[in-house]
Amino acid sequence: MKYLVVGRIPHLSQAASDNEKQQFRQIIAHHKKMVAEARETAVRRINLSDFLAHIGYVPRRRLFFPRGWSTALQPEVRSHQRIGWRQYR
Repeated sequence: MKYLVVGRIPHLSQAASDNEKQQFRQIIAHHKKMVAEARETAVRRINLSDFLAHIGYVPRRRLFFPRGWSTALQPEVRSHQRIGWRQYR
């Protein structure tokens, strides 16, 4: 099965400048063309979160500490989170 995976489409009211409004208009126009073409070719339109769930993606909470941080500067974490931190070290 083929999918057209669609993320968040910006709304014109969110634009801060005229340049952004023009860019948003282009995004919206391209989105309409892609949706129309997907409809003609029997491609299923699906949003990003549904697609990720479909392929089995499970988001995990990750902690990242840049190199050079001493353990005194690291925020307090639970023991099960600390194990995950050591794995990425």
